[in-house]
Amino acid sequence: MGFEPGLTVIEQPVAEIGAQAMRLLFERTAHPDQPVREVTLSGRAVLRGSTRRG
Repeated sequence: MGFEPGLTVIEQPVAEIGAQAMRLLFERTAHPDQPVREVTLSGRAVLRGSTRRG
């Protein structure tokens, strides 16, 4: 079932999010006293019919 006009969405790098989460979990388990780290991943706007253009 789709929406008409298509909905604009943010495409997220879900595989990379999972991989980074596991890497950070393993690092935290091995070194619990290390400072908290912040990781920023890129997404992409997928513009569809629900976005007003112009």
